[in-house]
Amino acid sequence: MSYPDQFEQLVKTLTFDALLPWVDALPAKDIKEVNVRIRQLAKANHATIGLHPRKESRGEFLLLAALALFTNQERINLPQYLAFYVKDVPLYQLVEVLKYAQSLAWANEWIRQSKQKNRWNGLTYHKLRVLLEQEVIRHDRKLFAEEMCLGYVESRFNNTSTPENLLYAISRDSFLISHDLESVFFYETAIATEVHFANRNLKALSWMDIYRYLIERKQLDRYRILQLCLEGLVRDDFSKDLLGWFRDLFTGLEPTPAELFGLQLPLLTLLNTESSLPLNLAMGHLKKMVFQEDFAWEEFLQRSEQVLSRTDVKNARKSILDILLKFPKAYPQTQSRVTELAVVSLLTTDPVIQEKATKIISQWGNTQDETLREQIDLYGSNLSAKSLEKLAAYETRLASTEQATYHYDPSPNVQLIREQNRIHFIRTWEELLYELTTPLRSDDPIKLERIMDAIVHLPALPSDAEEQVKPLLKSHSYAELSWDLDQLVALLLRDWIGGFQYARVHHYKPGKYHDPFIPFWQQRFKQIPSLRAATLPFLSTPTHAPCWISPSVLIERLACYQRAKMACQPFDFLLALARTRLEDTQEALTRLEKLEESEETRVLRFLLDPAQELVLPEQKKAFWQKMYQRFVASGERSDVTVEQSYYAVAARSKSPRANWEAFKTTDLGVYPNVSTLYPFAWEHEFEQQNHRWSKNPVIFQRLEFASEVHTQIPQTLLYSLHYPIHGRFEETQDYSFAADFLFSASLIPQYREPLYYRVLQVRALRYKTNQSDQQALEKALRSLLPEEAVFYEYGLMVLAQGFISAKATDRALAQEVFVQKIEQQKLDVRTLGQELGKLLKENFAPLQRVIDSLEALRRLSPLHEDALIQFIEQILLNQAYSQPPKNTAKLLSIYQDLLQMNRRRLPDHLSEHLNHWQQYPALKKTVLELSRI
Repeated sequence: MSYPDQFEQLVKTLTFDALLPWVDALPAKDIKEVNVRIRQLAKANHATIGLHPRKESRGEFLLLAALALFTNQERINLPQYLAFYVKDVPLYQLVEVLKYAQSLAWANEWIRQSKQKNRWNGLTYHKLRVLLEQEVIRHDRKLFAEEMCLGYVESRFNNTSTPENLLYAISRDSFLISHDLESVFFYETAIATEVHFANRNLKALSWMDIYRYLIERKQLDRYRILQLCLEGLVRDDFSKDLLGWFRDLFTGLEPTPAELFGLQLPLLTLLNTESSLPLNLAMGHLKKMVFQEDFAWEEFLQRSEQVLSRTDVKNARKSILDILLKFPKAYPQTQSRVTELAVVSLLTTDPVIQEKATKIISQWGNTQDETLREQIDLYGSNLSAKSLEKLAAYETRLASTEQATYHYDPSPNVQLIREQNRIHFIRTWEELLYELTTPLRSDDPIKLERIMDAIVHLPALPSDAEEQVKPLLKSHSYAELSWDLDQLVALLLRDWIGGFQYARVHHYKPGKYHDPFIPFWQQRFKQIPSLRAATLPFLSTPTHAPCWISPSVLIERLACYQRAKMACQPFDFLLALARTRLEDTQEALTRLEKLEESEETRVLRFLLDPAQELVLPEQKKAFWQKMYQRFVASGERSDVTVEQSYYAVAARSKSPRANWEAFKTTDLGVYPNVSTLYPFAWEHEFEQQNHRWSKNPVIFQRLEFASEVHTQIPQTLLYSLHYPIHGRFEETQDYSFAADFLFSASLIPQYREPLYYRVLQVRALRYKTNQSDQQALEKALRSLLPEEAVFYEYGLMVLAQGFISAKATDRALAQEVFVQKIEQQKLDVRTLGQELGKLLKENFAPLQRVIDSLEALRRLSPLHEDALIQFIEQILLNQAYSQPPKNTAKLLSIYQDLLQMNRRRLPDHLSEHLNHWQQYPALKKTVLELSRI
């Protein structure tokens, strides 16, 4: 019988006493074959674990055999199907095997690697101690500290032990006290774990209780533990929970004033930590000793400068400035240094910090010091009007500069059909191959347009095209897009590489909750083979970034269709109408007159000619159709023709805000955004949800937007598709919408209000949003950024939602939109302020989020300042005569400073409204100051 077969028989008997003698007698040349059999048996055994009571014992036996026979490197890197049994191996057997295998050279690394692969593979602290006593492993401070914190109590005591017995036993463990209790201050451990008893009837015991007990018995040096706590708090790589435990232990030991004074240098070191937790602890103790004799005041001043320049530690900055105000009295030689530190604090926009800093400068600064005056000019660009008044004696440039007067007035005209915006299309195989090497991003619809155009226009593919492209298609997916669009793009590329022999795109059926624009993409993809055969372009391919078509180019494309005697595809022509930028239309109209008369030319003439009136084609219906619609369908079913849809899309693209009376007498008049605009209205309401596992119902705040329900909307009405068909939207309908938002926005650049309406519907709940909802808002905000983006009520409401979003990235995007649109003079700040004021009045979101944004938008330019004044006025007007939300005083302070800095008066109509708030003590002083402006 071969040695591997002998070993297999040994495994079946599970006779450990025979294992090591058999291993010792094994010839060296057969060890490799036996090791292979060990791995085979262990893998098969682990795959069926739990099916037989002897499986775990076999796994432990195989592990011991592996430790005895494997090389050191193989032992350290044991696979999971062997390492899984480490925790269950009988301890005496493990000790014998480790002694046989001379484990001191590798055992520590083996234990560490096993634990890293799977936390449950580790050995308990008690087992580590036994192995250490048997001299089969070395003492590893990090490993022992980690296991001590995780399982010392459970492995050593049973559930009947009391806390008193446990504390007594620990006090008798000299090795634990001398070696491992101090190690927790140098490594990331679970020392903050509170409960160590499995028996719930017993009092919980924490490690903090253990440390206090040993310090009281003087088995641990109290002063040494205080030092170690501060050394641990300096570590920026420790978790917040661990830092909190160090802080709690330090404060729980209640250090005496003498001990604190002796620890002043470690406390001063904490001033420069990244976390605010140790910083606040240090400031709490330092402010009590800062004026004592022999205090290290030079070190304090040096480290304070970094704290004063930070923006995330407001309380610590206030404490330092309070100390610095009295500092020159105790240390006269620091007067100039103190004023320099106060000047650094002028960079902040926080009015409290500014007030404290200016008080220090005015009290201790030298008005004749040119250097100080230059520093104030350098750092004081954010100073409020009050702060400038306090520093008037310095006659700085800031105080003497006359503020220019601007009045913000939106002006939406932007020229976009220009050379620098022209899209460069792919015309070579190498360029197309390069584009396919990177996946489509959800924010780059132009890339898909360029690929589609290249597929249509490129000549016959190279002979090895399929070999070149197929690996690219397998190497990545279009995961940023929705499932439907992702699949359609993949099918299009597969059809193209296969020479369009299989019509995969034609047979694809979108999912139940697909975005309404998915059929438009599918129809365009279906059109590619016929366009490629006729060498005709898409009508709807954009010519200028991001998604616009030049009118002249559109006329040229239509002329190509007429010369080829080929009819326009309806979906393609509808998208072309929606994407046509109404600039340089006179040249396009001249070219249009040279084309043959058709329905498409008549629609384009209406779209491009501002003086052209809307004249709809006659809608012919049979008598039975009229009777059916009148008496059976009650007006819900319509027979909208493609030609009528052309005019509906052209009319809304030509004048997005107009009401078109001509549609009211047709079947189109019942659909949203055809004859009249979809109404903008919303109400705030509370929604209650009862859960069977909770006694108390959950209350949600909800915004209910206008909802005109339609049983069916024709697919050709581009500007109507995103309005509700089934009343209140189901959340499951909006995953694909969020993923493809920017692709959908590229289809209707003239008027995106339907998309913004849909975003607001899925964001209607305050505390019930998922990742898809957040993604939709972020992408909607990004769609507001481009220069040509024009938005109205629903777009402004999206921007308002961005200002109050819980996500910092959304608020940053809202601020960016605000700044850019003010520069372009394209934002209706008054309407934006009205809607945001209504939301804040209903406490739909914390006012502090808006205040943070307002502070970030200050001091950009006089134009932005004027826009902010109008913005805040509307917020305040829509909150008056109601209970002011929390932090209203901060909002009033910002508004007051804006008025003073721009030399404005408080408007009379706003003064009357704000007088109502004088009844609130927190606002009375600020309102009175405002009324005096």
